[in-house]
Amino acid sequence: MTRHDDEAPGPQRWRPVVAALANAEQRLLLAEVIIAEAAREGTVVSDARRSKGLDRLAGSGVLAGTDGDWRVDAAGLRSLLSTPTPTRSGATGDEVLDRFVDDGRIHTYPAKPGPRRRLLGWAALRALAPEEVLTEGELNRRLEALTSDVVTLRRYLVDAGLLTRSLDGSAYRRAAGEQTGQEPSGQDSLSRG
Repeated sequence: MTRHDDEAPGPQRWRPVVAALANAEQRLLLAEVIIAEAAREGTVVSDARRSKGLDRLAGSGVLAGTDGDWRVDAAGLRSLLSTPTPTRSGATGDEVLDRFVDDGRIHTYPAKPGPRRRLLGWAALRALAPEEVLTEGELNRRLEALTSDVVTLRRYLVDAGLLTRSLDGSAYRRAAGEQTGQEPSGQDSLSRG
């Protein structure tokens, strides 16, 4: 099974990992995979690194005990899962969007069309006011507040029909349909392209 980017929230991706580590059967399966992989690759941990590594695992809450008596701290792992998740600064308040937005910035794009359209709609509403026309440079500066990849976001917004662009690519505005909930009309002063 392959994971997709919209199956788990970005900042919350640790939760299924911790849940798997807290489950004895899943830990055993993971151990089998790790041991087989180490054998294939010839990976060996030296005694000097072993002690430091075990101490780090204990410090992270994965292991409990002392030298010669280590065990997985399943109770500690389960308690992590029951700890309430603090609300992130800049969260959108929308459960679907919050899987892709952290601190008001897009960290990944959904693979599924519905959530992707919702995320792009959120971005379009923040980038331009209704009837506002911006140059490409002005739009880019606004999109920088939402993403580290302005070019990709701008392209996605235009391709999704949420922004219209002048034929020469020098001016952008929100599509007319985005203000009324209808599809953009072909009579905009700026055409899609």
